[in-house]
Amino acid sequence: MITILLPAGACSGGGTPSAGASSPAATAREADPAVALIGKVNGRPLYKPFYERNLNFITGRLSRDAASANVERYMNARFEAFDMLVQDELLFQEAEKEGLAASEQEARAEFENAARAAGGQDRFLAGLKREGLTQGVALEGMRRKLSVNRFVTERISKDLSVTDDEAIAWYNEHLDRFTPDAWMKAWQIFISCPRDASPERVKKALDHARSIVASLKAGSDFEQMARDHSEDGTALAGGSLGRIKKGYAQPEFDAVAFHLAPGEISDPVRTDAGFHIIKAGERVGGTPRPFSEVAETCRKGVLNQKTVALLKERSERLRQGSQIDSYLQ
Repeated sequence: MITILLPAGACSGGGTPSAGASSPAATAREADPAVALIGKVNGRPLYKPFYERNLNFITGRLSRDAASANVERYMNARFEAFDMLVQDELLFQEAEKEGLAASEQEARAEFENAARAAGGQDRFLAGLKREGLTQGVALEGMRRKLSVNRFVTERISKDLSVTDDEAIAWYNEHLDRFTPDAWMKAWQIFISCPRDASPERVKKALDHARSIVASLKAGSDFEQMARDHSEDGTALAGGSLGRIKKGYAQPEFDAVAFHLAPGEISDPVRTDAGFHIIKAGERVGGTPRPFSEVAETCRKGVLNQKTVALLKERSERLRQGSQIDSYLQ
């Protein structure tokens, strides 16, 4: 079923453009019958394989960014993928109107570069076939991409600027991007005592752990004490855990371990499994790179934010008066 998606105010009555809306400016192209469609913009075909590329990109991004991913975002991914395709087509049509569209020769050059990067034309064409694309539709897709990139450069981002204050603010908002993962060497002595243990067992285990800490503070060797007392597999290695990454151990363990100075020994730390006595070793990472080292990246980040915002505004204006047909089910 075809659903006509028009912004509010762009149509009236039974789905025809309103008197105040401009008619579609693009000249319709014949769709390649060998490639599945997902919709049309002003009569021009939107091909399903390009939509699927967008969808794979979005779902891949969500899987990498667990903090922002949720069921609703996954459910909305297909609509976002379709909107990305619509926006590109609208900008492509605008680039054509303003004389900024890439030529067929430029598209062919891009195609040849992509084929070389893929290991040759035969392998590249085979990959396109697996996606459900023909060479002609792939070439048109490359022409669209080149045209949109040129349009964005010439009409959207060309005159944008970034102040030092904007770049510094972006740095502070994205500090995690510039902070290497924290790692440390660590040792432990583990006394088993599950959460559901009886009060008597908990007291016995905790008293044992405290007596070990007292011996360590009195000068006992940590590795030997681990061999003698630890109740897990690390005992054979003198309690060595090797290098551990912040955020990967149990939260209670992690919170204590990464606040110890090298050589420092903790009091007993309670986790679901029991009590841990932790000795800290060398620690690396965890400190943000200074702004001076990443200033250019921050400026590009601000520039990208501004470009995306302007693209959204331009896209919304272009949608007014455009006929957008969606074949999404």
